[in-house]
Amino acid sequence: MTNLNPIRAVYNVIGSICQDTELLKDSKTQLKPEDFMQSLHQTVFKAINNIVYNASGDNVSNITAVDVDNYLSAYPTQYKIWNDQKGFEYLQNCLEHANQETYWQSYDRVKKMSILRAYVNKGFDVSELYDWESDDYLNREKSLQELDKKEMKDIFEYFTLKNLQIKDSYNIETNSKQFRAGENVQDLLARFKKGVEYGAPFSNGFENYLLRGMRKGKFILRSGGTGTMKTSLSIADMTKNAVSKYYENGEWKYNGVSLPSLFISTELDEDELTTIVLANMTGIPRRVIQDGLFKKEQEDILIEAGEILKASPFYLVHIPDFSVGDIEEIIERHILDFDVQYIAFDYIQNVPKLQRTINEMFGSVQREDQVLLFLSSSLKTLAERYEVFIESSTQLNRQGITDETQRNSNALRGSSAVADKIDAGMLLFRAHDKDRDKVREIIEENGFGKEPNFTRWLYKNRAGQTDLIIWSYLNFSTVREEVLFVTDYDYNIVEDIDDLHFEFKEGRTEKELKQEEQYAEGENTKVFGDIDVHQDQPDDIDF
Repeated sequence: MTNLNPIRAVYNVIGSICQDTELLKDSKTQLKPEDFMQSLHQTVFKAINNIVYNASGDNVSNITAVDVDNYLSAYPTQYKIWNDQKGFEYLQNCLEHANQETYWQSYDRVKKMSILRAYVNKGFDVSELYDWESDDYLNREKSLQELDKKEMKDIFEYFTLKNLQIKDSYNIETNSKQFRAGENVQDLLARFKKGVEYGAPFSNGFENYLLRGMRKGKFILRSGGTGTMKTSLSIADMTKNAVSKYYENGEWKYNGVSLPSLFISTELDEDELTTIVLANMTGIPRRVIQDGLFKKEQEDILIEAGEILKASPFYLVHIPDFSVGDIEEIIERHILDFDVQYIAFDYIQNVPKLQRTINEMFGSVQREDQVLLFLSSSLKTLAERYEVFIESSTQLNRQGITDETQRNSNALRGSSAVADKIDAGMLLFRAHDKDRDKVREIIEENGFGKEPNFTRWLYKNRAGQTDLIIWSYLNFSTVREEVLFVTDYDYNIVEDIDDLHFEFKEGRTEKELKQEEQYAEGENTKVFGDIDVHQDQPDDIDF
């Protein structure tokens, strides 16, 4: 595969990182031995890498051919490669002629060819990306120019798109199940009696009662205008699932079993997401945390929250521009690698990459409603295929915000068809005086102490009742909520809906539950076993 071995680019990369080792330490540099095709190049890179990341902690700023020669002399097999292939002379030439100004161009070429070699070695045809086997030099040159214009992620996206096209053409997601009516009634009733038809609990007890918690295989959608807490509520849901303790009434309280959970953000970055999580866990207002106005006692609480969070199976991903393949890969990887069972994707929207990749998949420009429907359908398919709970959100159109008669799937911006694939759907609104006036009698008769400032309009629910409004008091800073009452869409109180809370123990033995309870009570113990996380610094060359 000589044509997939960019020897001039390798020459410049090796010379540049020897001239200035900060290039190797740069977070954008992600080199590994397999990125180099020839044994000499691999040997030299491994030696350079281990000299830079040395066990003694010395800060090595540049590397000479003598340094590499001295290092490799302790390893006879690799030293033979170095000498037989005139490594000393090669590295001296690299150092003399490398140009750091073009390092990133060379790095890009090395990585792209490494990726293509990996696909070729797995039997993939990469000729549409780079016609490396062509005897037509002009054609190969044009192909390489096109490859240079692409980003590395475009190569992965190319193969993901091919895979999705094949899956779509065979309709493999449609699984037909045949059964005779009534033959499994006893098993069904037995499962109902055991309560297994409930998923992990929401913080909102009325949601637990109406939706039966976060049931696996289900996909729910919360939609709202700007500032209606769509993202914050999803983060709070995943936080409640994943962390072992919450700070309430002046003390840390055990929160139940820690469930592996994933939040995929399309807008908020790590700092913003972490701030919301800390506010929810501690009850300390978000503004106090963001402005650094916390007192010493609050700082101690926040630090403890950070330790609890670090020990929890809570995973966050930020991806502002995405395709269906990207989201599927993120979810599948976290399910397979971390056994994630509860997922929030924020939020269903049309972004450039999503539109472009779906256009390419179908061979024509797709309308926005078709794009959003495809994404929604993919999320529902993942929920069912892997038996996980997924929640997401959308924006509302102008009519859905202003017209109460449209508070159903017609209110969804972009495509009302998105609601076809969901198991439950609700619209979120902040409650104002004009809203509270419609339930003033209910508020005064029941003496809730707090007036509602937030509503959820439940327009779809495959688990039961619909056309209901959940009224609550939501702290918009900490995302902690107190449910108050439920009405129908005509503002009549509905009294047979409970504020349901329950302890969820799925996936844990009694022994494990006792260990987690011990963690909640004691100091310096861990929820998920004694796992020490550290950054490996190579102190020896690994051949």
